[in-house]
Amino acid sequence: MKKISLILLSVLLLASCSKTPQQKAEKAVLNYLKTSKVEVKDCSFGKLDTIELSSVKEYKQALDSFNYYREEKLKGGDQFKMSAMQQGLIRMKQQMKELKALYKVRRYKLPFSFNKENVTVHDTVFLNDRLSKVVE
Repeated sequence: MKKISLILLSVLLLASCSKTPQQKAEKAVLNYLKTSKVEVKDCSFGKLDTIELSSVKEYKQALDSFNYYREEKLKGGDQFKMSAMQQGLIRMKQQMKELKALYKVRRYKLPFSFNKENVTVHDTVFLNDRLSKVVE
């Protein structure tokens, strides 16, 4: 009985000592600012947010353009129009591929603000999937 209660107590202590994702992200940002040699005073953080590719403005625009070029190509037309639509399709497909690769690394975003030389600076940083490193 004592062993079971001791094990439960140690599990409870270990669980309560682990940091929340918000705390991990804040620590990563503070470390990033220190390595950037930015003197930070009164740093405050917003809410940690997960980035979904479908909500990224640039990706939505590329997807809409891709769909437009595809529909126009299916309508047919002269050779020059078809060529232009094909080039647009290729360009948008490449842009969407690049954005997917970029946001595969940028998994979270964290808005923050701090005072620098009596001026409040507002910024947003992107963090990797482990919340351990700021990704530029």
